Amino acid sequence: MNWIDATGVTRLGDRCFRAHVDEQWTSLQGVHGGVVAAIAVNASSTVLRDEGADTTTQLRAATFGYVSGNTVGDLTIDVEIIRRGRTMSTTHPRVTQADNTTTAARFHHTTP
Repeated sequence: MNWIDATGVTRLGDRCFRAHVDEQWTSLQGVHGGVVAAIAVNASSTVLRDEGADTTTQLRAATFGYVSGNTVGDLTIDVEIIRRGRTMSTTHPRVTQADNTTTAARFHHTTP
């Protein structure tokens, strides 16, 4: 599985997505945090595009809290838009697995 497919998201509803983590993205300590981070970024970017954000908007800063480890399988990503201004937007994606929060993030997206 390539990186684009591995970090892709499928829409479940308004600002809610599903992704699947394959065992290819694991190590001795579980699922790599980077693949979970990339999935959260894809979900947040999709929400901002859907909301009509400037097409040049890019992720500028990210903070991740890995609450508990992810395991191989399906993830659910819920994205909350905290602030949406003319040049900067802040989103909070929350990743869950089996109804337990595994990762909480804060993203700042800006135009160039």
